Amino acid sequence: MSNRPKIAILSTWNEICGIAHFTKGIKEGLERDYDVEVLPTPRMILGNAKDAAERQAADNYCRYLGERVKEFDHVNIQFEPGIFASDMETAMKRFKLVIKNAKSLSITWHYLGRRKTTSRAEFLALLSKGKFRKILALKRSEALLNASWSFLFKTIQSKKIPISHIVHTRRDEHLANAIFNGDRFSEKGRNKVSKQPVMSTPLTYLSVEGKEKFLDKFATSNLKNVLPEKKSEETRYLGVFGFFSGYKGFETAIDAIDNLPPNYELLMFSSVHESTLRIESRRDEYLGKIYDHLKKRDKAIRGRNAKKAIEKSKLLAKLDGKSGKTSKEAKQLMDKTFEKRRPLSERVHFLGAVSDDDLVLGMMLCDAVLFPYINSPHTASGPMAQAIELGRRIFASRNIQFVELSKFHGKHFEFCDIGNSIEYAQKIPRMTEDRQDRMVHGYRVVDYPDTDREYDMAHAISLYEKAIAHK
Repeated sequence: MSNRPKIAILSTWNEICGIAHFTKGIKEGLERDYDVEVLPTPRMILGNAKDAAERQAADNYCRYLGERVKEFDHVNIQFEPGIFASDMETAMKRFKLVIKNAKSLSITWHYLGRRKTTSRAEFLALLSKGKFRKILALKRSEALLNASWSFLFKTIQSKKIPISHIVHTRRDEHLANAIFNGDRFSEKGRNKVSKQPVMSTPLTYLSVEGKEKFLDKFATSNLKNVLPEKKSEETRYLGVFGFFSGYKGFETAIDAIDNLPPNYELLMFSSVHESTLRIESRRDEYLGKIYDHLKKRDKAIRGRNAKKAIEKSKLLAKLDGKSGKTSKEAKQLMDKTFEKRRPLSERVHFLGAVSDDDLVLGMMLCDAVLFPYINSPHTASGPMAQAIELGRRIFASRNIQFVELSKFHGKHFEFCDIGNSIEYAQKIPRMTEDRQDRMVHGYRVVDYPDTDREYDMAHAISLYEKAIAHK
């Protein structure tokens, strides 16, 4: 029997999920010195529970987790409210149920809630339009959300056990200290020792040493079955990654392709998240928006092509009428002038759901990886972290999320303003010229010069070891 400390990690597991993938790396890193077991928090059981029977089953599963927690010296929770329930109030109650018997606790905040306050201007605007029901609904929603977060924070603050916190941004580090330790950064609290230490690290998945070994997975990859046929040696692939969601801004990537030369194509390693699937559910709303956006672009391209064909035909008839024939050089010039554009639907490829490994391998095939997200409440991005670790050439929106990430990885990606597809199209060709190609197990892999990273898997594991040792 091992005398090593026993560690439990509560997380999504064996799911296509960034948190699950992150947990895998942390588990492997900690197993050198600890006995580590992952206690799964499956979204399909907890986050997707709808009717009374499913909710009861989810509550019972949380009670089971609460009993299992007794067996461990330390418990880490990879926390996001949606993992525990579809509504905030239930998620917080289940969290309390799970940690009831913990001896020592650390919480990795993949989403650290901010209490919501609707602005006075918004209320006055609704009032002027006589939308009293909407005002009441907003007030109720706001009160419930704030009460739920307050309930969670008080639950954590009231525990008489060692507790520490791990966050993914500097901004959340300040916020967590203000919530759990008073404001350590105020004049009054500057030299105080934290009762509940707060540490920050960006998401991380691969060690530097593990990168080359990971490429061996191309030998058994299923990507060959979903990738489009390469048109020519001049074909350049851009990639977007992750589940379809309104904040991803994938339509900006599509518009960028429309503004790039025809040899550029977009690989969408994206699918509808399993948690959104319902009985008799129709096409996902955001996927529908992208689909309609693409079709609208194609219609405009077909219209321009038809107009060019008519203009070309008229000009040819005019030239032939004057000389009796058209020279070869004139025809070639005319063909180039009136060249038809390929429909965007031939340059944008929906690759659907792929495995976690194939998602990462897919990044290695791309000349550039795009993250055209709008602002969202998320504090981290799994695909972005993986792209950084793989040394990809990355172009990302200048949003709150990535501005925070730049405090850890500022030199590892290029900013573009939110929604500015022309900026993406202008920067990508110019900033990918130092690319190098090589063949790995039959796949064309794109390499860029290495850039050292200060925040890596070793750094993240060191924080988890500090959290475990905190007394």
